[in-house]
Order: sequence, then structure tokens, then C-alpha cells
Amino acid sequence: MALDYLVVGTSALVVILTFYVLHQASLENGTEKNYEVKKIRIENNLIEVKVADTEQKREIGLMGISNLSENEGMLFVFDQPGYHSFWMRNTLIPLEILFINEENAIIDIQEMQPCKTVSCKVYSPKEKALYAIELNENFSKTHNISVKEKIEIVN
Repeated sequence: MALDYLVVGTSALVVILTFYVLHQASLENGTEKNYEVKKIRIENNLIEVKVADTEQKREIGLMGISNLSENEGMLFVFDQPGYHSFWMRNTLIPLEILFINEENAIIDIQEMQPCKTVSCKVYSPKEKALYAIELNENFSKTHNISVKEKIEIVN
């Protein structure tokens, strides 16, 4: 009987470790590879973004990234407009998020701080958004970008 419990426990441990290793590999691959890259324009600012257009890519986001270039970010594309929420768990750097509606207009801008605990602040738009763009903190202040401005996907 004790041997049966040992076998079941060992099997469960192997399954858990396998999922952990696969998850870590997907995080590493997700942050560096397999993302389409596009350029977007906000006013006179040209920004290169990785496109997070699947559930897995949106979940990983910019986790583990230790720095972003000045005009670099991530564009989150959703299937339909909604109050899509973000958190900063396992994100190493402060970010700014622009929420964008179906008309490509910025509807909300929020500053987000890294979170190293299990209970993290949730960031949601004031109105339904179809897209979100994560950029370096204070990007909009530095570049005079405000709510109601339009974004354009260049390529």
C-alpha cells in the first residue's frame, strides 16, 4: 500500500515538474520569439511593437523583460472590445499602458508598477478597449500623448 502511494506521488511530481519546465520554456520563448513585429504611429512617434494576439501571448506579455528601448513596446490585440484587465506580476520594469478603442483612439492611459507578490493591482480601462499598448513608464508625458489621440498601424 505504501508503495502505491509512493508511485502515485512520484508520478504526480514528475507531471508537475514537466509542466513547470514547459511553462518556463514558453515564457522564455514568448518574450523573445514567435511575435509578429509591427510599427505603430502615435502623433509623430514611431513605435516598434511585438503583437500579442493570442491568449498565451497576452498572458505572458512583457513578463521577465528587464528593459525596453525608448520606442519599443507590446500591442495587445483582443477578439472583441471589453474591459480587459492587466496586472504586473513577474514584470520587472514599470510600464505605461494605453487602452485603445475600435476607432483606434486612446481612451485611457495608466502607469503600472511591477508586482513581486501573488496579490497584484489590476489595471482596467475606463471604457471598453479593443487594443492595449504597453510602453516604458511616462512615455505619454515625455512625448505629449493624450487621451483621444489616434494610433495608426504602419505595417
